[in-house]
Amino acid sequence: MAFKTPSTFSWPIYVLTQAKLHPNDPIRHAFEAIDWSFIPRLTHHLYSDRGAHAYPPISLFKALLLIYLGEASSERDLANKLQWNVRLQLLCGFDFFHTPSHAVFSQFRDRLGEDTFYAILHQLIAQAIAVGRIQKDTHIAVDATHIWAHSNTFGIKVCTCTEKCQCLRKYTDPDAKWGHKTKTYSFFGYKIHLLVDVHSHLPLDVIVTSGEVADNTQAIPLLERAQAQHPELTFRAASMDSAYDDYAIYERYTQEGIAPLIPLNPRNTQGKTQIGNDLLMDQNGTYSCSRTGLPLVKNGTDPKRKGRQKIVCSPTGCRTTCPFRGECGGASKVGKTFYVYPNKDLRLIGLIPRGSRLWKVLYAQRTAVERTNSGLKSPSHQLNRPRVRGLDNIQTHTYLSICAMIVKEIGRHVPSE
Repeated sequence: MAFKTPSTFSWPIYVLTQAKLHPNDPIRHAFEAIDWSFIPRLTHHLYSDRGAHAYPPISLFKALLLIYLGEASSERDLANKLQWNVRLQLLCGFDFFHTPSHAVFSQFRDRLGEDTFYAILHQLIAQAIAVGRIQKDTHIAVDATHIWAHSNTFGIKVCTCTEKCQCLRKYTDPDAKWGHKTKTYSFFGYKIHLLVDVHSHLPLDVIVTSGEVADNTQAIPLLERAQAQHPELTFRAASMDSAYDDYAIYERYTQEGIAPLIPLNPRNTQGKTQIGNDLLMDQNGTYSCSRTGLPLVKNGTDPKRKGRQKIVCSPTGCRTTCPFRGECGGASKVGKTFYVYPNKDLRLIGLIPRGSRLWKVLYAQRTAVERTNSGLKSPSHQLNRPRVRGLDNIQTHTYLSICAMIVKEIGRHVPSE
């Protein structure tokens, strides 16, 4: 495979322009902290040994990352800057007299395809694990964010109607769909589903879908893909919002030894949920009596009986006026005792008891995925500014945005020489 390499540089000019690349340049440091040798290995089969020399795929990939690191606004803008900006040329490894046009970047995206960019993404995640930026024993968070499609959201009329009509319309992005974030907010575009390490705020996997796909449908595929790509990682708990209140998620995550931390969805519970014939539980994991509504007290866990939890009637206070006091224990100090079994009711109780201090502390770390979404949508990483159309291209756009975030974080974590 024939690539143009830095050996084709005009060395006097190259030496003179080294001063243009400051030793403390953050992008230079980030690029130098990465082992890029995996890119030729992943792309070798996509090139022919015959024909004109190709630009090195490492250089082209670095150049694309510059867009998602805030150095250019588009591929055309990047190509124009590379013609005269020596710093950017040196960062990527291009010859001063031979830089790619914007069409080369488009062809490079198409040549590699979304699958190769996905593989590159996980190679960078693996390096973040290797340098300790991502811990091997960690807690994860799952969430989805939306991006608007780079197209006319109202479509183009294909009928001959002269007034407003309900006829079919053609969309310049046929893969984009209308989705709903709230009852009053809709968008035309795509959803980015992320599984994030809560300590580093770095994504461990991502799935891109059209806008109408429900968030909870992607929680299990995200976990399975992350485990397949990085089997060395161990996940202890997974925080998600109430949109993921789905029994299949509780069951699948629990099978892997992962404690799902998900608030009960008010649409599924109508305020309180019945447990057996005698108990009610609210969204905070607080128990009450189904007959009187009086609060009950947790009174320990029995590890010998598969984590059975003991719930008792409060021995003082409001119990003294309970009309069922005689039936539930009479003059005893403690009223009726109830038992719940976390391993039998994964959704309502779970591996970490709902409403416990540990549950609340771990669930609070779910904000990590929101910070990740916000960072990806920042002006530098440009996730919410796609300049491409179609699901495949949006996937590549998303992978590059995340790659830029990971490269930047590795650069911050690895000390400069």
